[in-house]
Amino acid sequence: NSCVSGGALGSAWSLVTLRGCTFVGNHGTLGAALGCWSATSAILENCLLAFNGLGPAVACEDAGAMLTCCDVYGNAGGDYVDCLANQADGNISADPLFCNPAEGDFRIDACSPCAPGGTPGCGVIGSQGIGCSTTPARVESWGRIKEAFLER
Repeated sequence: NSCVSGGALGSAWSLVTLRGCTFVGNHGTLGAALGCWSATSAILENCLLAFNGLGPAVACEDAGAMLTCCDVYGNAGGDYVDCLANQADGNISADPLFCNPAEGDFRIDACSPCAPGGTPGCGVIGSQGIGCSTTPARVESWGRIKEAFLER
């Protein structure tokens, strides 16, 4: 999505409540994901705003936004800037670990900070849920690996 004010969503004279939303790849100079103006109050809960272009993730002009349990990460115009400047507490700015964003798969990895348990007290952040899992790896020395296969 692309728009000058609010790449994905723009709002004026409104109360906007968004829960469990994912905003990725939107473009807007006055709010890449969300633009709020003229007495709008926006409440975002368990939302994921990542890799949006141009302006800040959320921009406000004579308006305000409040985030709870959100991940705002990798946005070209800034993450916790503009009307989100003092809202990093209780929220995160971490790579959401999308399964396959190049193919449009914005589900999250089981090890994502947006997965249940990744951010204490938040549950799942975003709309897509878990869709893939990385295989954990352990670093071992070559000597320890050889030892594991020696006859005793």
